[in-house]
Amino acid sequence: MFVSRRKRRRPANSTRLSRQLQSARDRLLLLNTLASIEHVLKEESIVIEREDDLNKQIDLQSQLKEAKHEEKKAQRKNTAAAFAVLATKYHPAKPSYDHLKPENVVKLKSKCFSASGETSGPISTTSEDAPIAPASKTEEADPKVSVRMTN
Repeated sequence: MFVSRRKRRRPANSTRLSRQLQSARDRLLLLNTLASIEHVLKEESIVIEREDDLNKQIDLQSQLKEAKHEEKKAQRKNTAAAFAVLATKYHPAKPSYDHLKPENVVKLKSKCFSASGETSGPISTTSEDAPIAPASKTEEADPKVSVRMTN
């Protein structure tokens, strides 16, 4: 008995079909892999977009805060400038004491008195011209004050 050990050959159609099937499986695996990669990338891009949006929002908020700070600073500067103008208008930085200088006092005296000795302007009163009542007489005139002093 002779057993033939001859390999049985597959038909050509079968080999071609198995190769096509294997390549289809490979393509399907690649497509599934690509789909999962695309899905992950979309999720990551969404996350990145959200992070970018958040960063933009933070930048805008910081710019807004800085703009408000600059506006307040400008307001304070304008207010300070306005007060400085008012202060210099009503309270000069260097007060003028020109009226107390000796040459100006002489001019004032010459304006007030004429050659005849009469005054042409207002007369200033001094402590010699107008006697002041002593404090004791004033206190005695008020009965409440005298009562308080006796107690």
